[in-house]
Amino acid sequence: MITASCDGDAGKEKEVTKRLFERGVDGFFIVPSSKEQLEDTLGRYPSKPIVVLDRDYKIKDQHTVTSNNHLGFFELTNKLLDKKLSEVYVISGDCQIPTIRDRLQGFIDSYTHHELSPVSNWLYSVPKNTAKDGFDGMKMLMQDLNRVPKALVFSSLPILEGALHYIKSHTGVIPTSTIIGTFDDHTMLDFLPNRIVSVEQNAQLIAKHSVQLLLSKIDESTIRNSNIVIPTKLVSRNL
Repeated sequence: MITASCDGDAGKEKEVTKRLFERGVDGFFIVPSSKEQLEDTLGRYPSKPIVVLDRDYKIKDQHTVTSNNHLGFFELTNKLLDKKLSEVYVISGDCQIPTIRDRLQGFIDSYTHHELSPVSNWLYSVPKNTAKDGFDGMKMLMQDLNRVPKALVFSSLPILEGALHYIKSHTGVIPTSTIIGTFDDHTMLDFLPNRIVSVEQNAQLIAKHSVQLLLSKIDESTIRNSNIVIPTKLVSRNL
């Protein structure tokens, strides 16, 4: 098995993909940087077994394995709104990719389900899902509000990490009254005294279905398109 990271750079992805196929790899898992780059890869290597992970761009002849991002964020937001919160702010990176779009749609749909509307400026969009982007997003939010919000939701753990770093470094303390929601789960969240809701992905099931799909594609090149969506699990702490 060979792994490579392109950090979301389409040019790097194209070059790495080319080199890997030149080495005669049997199959390929890919988390595409964009819809255009995925279409280019599928067009260049139509006979190669390729399984797309994490992002479903709804492209013909693709095989995908993704988590149920929409339902995960829908259930997370439901949990928060059940607490009768007057405000929930979201800091999110990579808002253009389908994974994040589905999560944000789940957030909106939960408000609709509760017959409520989010605050007008509920979304603070940052370029990527990195700690630096989380730091910058939290900076923008707190400059607008001049305080820490009652509830914060993050598109990923790195965004959460950066945001909490900003709060701690600029206020001296992370208010325990702030409710936190995030996609993905980690044991580090156990060390926060806050009320927290996280969406845990089923990594084992993702891996199992991904490998099975790729092996099936290797054994039978005419396998029909398969788009597998893996359920997530809500994890509550101190809530």
